[in-house]
Amino acid sequence: MPVTALSTVYGPVKSWRLGRSLGIDLLYESSICSFRCVYCQLGKIQVPTQDRRVWVPTAQVLADLERADWQSADVVTFSGNGEPTLALNLGECIRGVKARTGKPVVVLTNATLLGDPAVRADLAAADRVYVKLDAASDKMLRIVDHPVEGVTLDGILDGIKAFRAEYSGYLAIQTMVMPMNVGEVDALCA
Repeated sequence: MPVTALSTVYGPVKSWRLGRSLGIDLLYESSICSFRCVYCQLGKIQVPTQDRRVWVPTAQVLADLERADWQSADVVTFSGNGEPTLALNLGECIRGVKARTGKPVVVLTNATLLGDPAVRADLAAADRVYVKLDAASDKMLRIVDHPVEGVTLDGILDGIKAFRAEYSGYLAIQTMVMPMNVGEVDALCA
């Protein structure tokens, strides 16, 4: 059965890195993120925050999944209208999706909350995690990603390192290279 416009589940869509990806949006109604990136496809973030809460009940997500074409997907990806780790029920949703579909689960994250052990525990349930890193300095982080107050590059890097030490799944770093941050590419690769 097709997914309706009022659903937390979208796709599947073709992805060059993931194949056919069924998307899950745990934020649903608003753009909610700890970044306000200059290149964000969502435009101006409506709710800039780093506070976690349940934005959409797990039962709704799993009901939307049951109505979706998940069988034709290669993976299920948590992404959508902002930063998925802001959803307090991320881990519960990942486990529920895996139990119902048997599909690999991917999470796309900006890594701002990886300093929180609870977030790392939630992400540990995923098969693949892609973290973004657009800057090698706090100055460039502020220029490109416009983080909410309290987010620093050191905090992001420490969180990524802590997660890598605990996580046995596939972890990748992705970077948006643009004219404004191209001078930091060597430092990002170091």
